[in-house]
Amino acid sequence: MNSNDEITSYEWSVSKNDDMFIMFSREQNPSYMFDAEGNYVVSLIIKDSSGISSNAYKVSFTVYPKEEIPDDSDADDDGEVILK
Repeated sequence: MNSNDEITSYEWSVSKNDDMFIMFSREQNPSYMFDAEGNYVVSLIIKDSSGISSNAYKVSFTVYPKEEIPDDSDADDDGEVILK
């Protein structure tokens, strides 16, 4: 990708255990409420104005039941974590 080109599209996906597809979005900043504990992967592919796609950016993480959130997590009092 060329750093001078504008981003023209976003492709977000969420999967559980890296094999069970849950959500797909083309929004720039989608939101999703994780309603079950488990291991998840969020993936993002972007495309620029030259039509070039990025490699997939992936983040893996675990969703815990509210009563089991580790003390050192980034979760607030409601158990919500904002990924930036």
